[in-house]
Amino acid sequence: MTAVAPPRALVLGATGFVGRHICSALRGAGYEISAVARRQPVDPPDGKFVALDIGAAAPAVLRELIDSYRPDVLVNTVGSIWGRTDEHMWSAAAQPVHQLVTALQEAEHRPWLVHLGSVLEYGAIGEGRDASAQRSVARPTSAYGEAKLAATNAVLGAVSAGRADAVVLRVANVAGPGSPEVSLLGRVAAHLLDAARSGTAAEITLDALVAHRDYVDVRDVADAVAAAARVRMPGAVFDIGRGEATSVRDLVAMLISASGVQARLIERTANPAQSAATAWTRVDIRDARERLGWEPRRSLRESIEAFWRDVCRECDV
Repeated sequence: MTAVAPPRALVLGATGFVGRHICSALRGAGYEISAVARRQPVDPPDGKFVALDIGAAAPAVLRELIDSYRPDVLVNTVGSIWGRTDEHMWSAAAQPVHQLVTALQEAEHRPWLVHLGSVLEYGAIGEGRDASAQRSVARPTSAYGEAKLAATNAVLGAVSAGRADAVVLRVANVAGPGSPEVSLLGRVAAHLLDAARSGTAAEITLDALVAHRDYVDVRDVADAVAAAARVRMPGAVFDIGRGEATSVRDLVAMLISASGVQARLIERTANPAQSAATAWTRVDIRDARERLGWEPRRSLRESIEAFWRDVCRECDV
């Protein structure tokens, strides 16, 4: 009997916060993984690794990559917000996707694309509301949101023209093991680690924690990608989150509690000009639940505790 080859997945941005978990979820679903990123990490993901800067790669290079690896599923996680200024958002989040879409339209092989968008594409949602009413009238209010919306529109435009097969997952705020050091949770964890090492109480000064945001565990996001790879609905857009807005102050309190470190939290005076686009976010996950068969399985407390364990393991505390 001839063995059936496993399906192949090509993951762009595979060594990032979200990308690593997506590789794990797809591997668990039986995919053979080819991971693409700028630099090979010290602990590269299992499977093949391709060193390539997607943002700098010409469409011809990306086309050759697609035709060479011939993946069943292509996952695009490129376009992280972390550590970038507004001036760099377009080149980081929009330009690479435009080049990828051109490559897909020119390639001989036609994979199924799962593109990760962002809740910030919607702009100001309005307190007490969710993003579902703004599906067709997204008005981003940040440079990152504008760049991500342009990327999503490029993908959906290619699908509408019959030149690509793709789905878009608009992802809410993400937490969990591997959260970047420059994120809110990453910065709080750094203070808690310093205090744990020195045996003193932590003093943590932050901007006013007035926002309420929809946070979802990174492993649940990865599971959503695996579901979107399996259930194919070209041109669909799914919101991926928990479907609830959580106080960021409560989120920080969860992390302090999980650490067991005594801490004094100091909040700066709230800025009246704080962006309404990020003061309240909540997405509607009914479509993802009903059409993808996906829903978040991990509580925020589980997510925060897993993040702290990961930080302690990485830093040998």
